[in-house]
Formats: sequence, structure tokens, C-alpha cells
Amino acid sequence: MTALALIGFWLAAATFFPQTAQPETALSLDAIMSRVAANQDHSEAARKLYRCEQHIHVITSEPGQKVIREETADYTLLPTSTGTQVQLDRLTGRYWSNGKYEDFSGEPVPLPNSWDADYIRDVRMCLTGEKSRCDSGTLLFPLTSEEQKQYDFHLLGRETVGGRDAYHISFSPNNKNSFVWAGEAFIDATDFQPLRVFTNLSRRVPFTVRIMLGTDMSGFGYNVVYKRQPDGSWFPSSYGTEYNLRLFFRSRAVSVLMDTIFEPADLTTK
Repeated sequence: MTALALIGFWLAAATFFPQTAQPETALSLDAIMSRVAANQDHSEAARKLYRCEQHIHVITSEPGQKVIREETADYTLLPTSTGTQVQLDRLTGRYWSNGKYEDFSGEPVPLPNSWDADYIRDVRMCLTGEKSRCDSGTLLFPLTSEEQKQYDFHLLGRETVGGRDAYHISFSPNNKNSFVWAGEAFIDATDFQPLRVFTNLSRRVPFTVRIMLGTDMSGFGYNVVYKRQPDGSWFPSSYGTEYNLRLFFRSRAVSVLMDTIFEPADLTTK
């Protein structure tokens, strides 16, 4: 066989028997989280250009017993030149009073001075970003470059989540005395954005707080699912948590569910 014929043979063989794709270069954990931080910084900025609709359902009950109060609220959040306009579109619920449930719709909310009404309103305000006694940013574990500085990360492996290849990563505060989040995150291996995040408190409520202030919380954490947007950003699409709360002589089981829909805002209007 001539050299020319030999070359032709190998070219033909390459057509019918393509070479196996070379495995991608493994990324270090630092490289993964660096990309996640940059993308989350972008998503935080992009979110200001989106309007979103939030559906929030909150229940407080006596642990293992009857529901004390239940509220369902629909909000629209609109970006403005100075921040975000929060608009309550619908509010319905029920509460236990004098041995029976009373239904209500709209504001003003009945029994405004009751503990359960105040607590649920605080939860709703936190989730929508309205001013309240808590910071809405602490409810969702942030993967931005600034927030990553206070956490240690460990790569647990690689898995498929919702049909997408993902890095499975655990995180915990680098300051063991911090009272923040610990948990796990699944990071999309293509977009380097969170697919799902599970958290719990990094440590128990301090002993002095439990004794002196009569305050304790158990099972507090959340499950957040993220969804990809048309511009490539990833925003939280659903949030869920259940926990037990004790304040002095009052004990409550709390359940919170929130679904969010994002769409690009028409900034040429109001």
C-alpha cells in the first residue's frame, strides 16, 4: 500500500470511528466557587431589571395540634429607579378564635395585636424585602463573592439534578462561633449557578439565650430551588421551610412556602 493510499485509509477510518472525546480538565473547588461568585454577582444585578410575582403561604400552629393562624398572600415586586416597589395584590387567611376558625380577606388584618399575626407579617415582609425587624438577605444563603468569604466549602461529588450535571458542595462558616448557615448546594456544572440549596443553622441557639430570654428554635433551615432565566441568570423559584419556635411560654410550629415567577420588567413604563 502506497503512502498516499495509507493516508486515505486512515482518513476514512476516522470518519467511521471518531476519536473518543477527551475528558474535561477537572476544576478545583476554588475555581468552581469563583465562577459561582461571579455569576451570582451578575444575577444579583440582573434581578433589579426583573419584575416578580410571589405567592407566600405561612402557617403557625401549636406543635402537633391545631392551626392557630394561616395566611396566603400574593405580591408583585416592581423595579424602580430607587429600589423595589412592593405591591400586595391579595391576602386571605383564617385564625382560631373563641373555639372556631374565622376567615378573612384583605387588609387591615384581623387581630393585628396577636403574636401570630405579627409574626406571620414579619415573615411576609422578610420574604418580600420590605422593612422589618429582620434582614431578608439572611433568609437565602447567598453565594456572591462577598458572602463566600465567611464560609468553608467542600466538594462532595458530582450528581445529576433535574437532568443537569451538578457539583455537590457542602458549606459551613469558617468562624465556628458564627450563628449563620451550614448546608449543601448543587451547582450547575455548565452555568456555575445554584440549582438547589439546603440549609440549617450552623449551631444551636446559645444556652444563655435559651435560658435568660426563653427563646429556642429547632429544625430551622430551608430548601431553595433555582430556575434559569432567559438572559442566563438563575433566580430562586421556590422556597420552603418548617421549624419549631419557642418564645417564653409560647411554642409554635411554623411552615413557610413561597413560589416566585420572574419576568423582564418594562422599564419604559412607570
